[in-house]
Amino acid sequence: MVKLVAYDTYLRRRIDQGMPAFGTCTGMILLAKEIIGSDQPRIGVMDISVQRNSFGRQIDSCETEIVIPALSHPRYSYQPYNRNGSEFCESNFGES
Repeated sequence: MVKLVAYDTYLRRRIDQGMPAFGTCTGMILLAKEIIGSDQPRIGVMDISVQRNSFGRQIDSCETEIVIPALSHPRYSYQPYNRNGSEFCESNFGES
């Protein structure tokens, strides 16, 4: 989608000019220089290798009920989502 709207070129240019960038979930995938086992388009400005769905796919998530006594409605249905994993991070990651 980022490529469809030509936003990848804009973001890459802004980040190269010094704009701070942080990504989780899809943002981490888009910013990573490498996506293990995938050739999907990415911005590729962050020195990390990402493994998509390293904890399983979303459809395989569980659902459970959690109790939060401090809230007015103490029982909630909770479905954690599966996350991506970072396999490699450059030693200078985060330095200016």
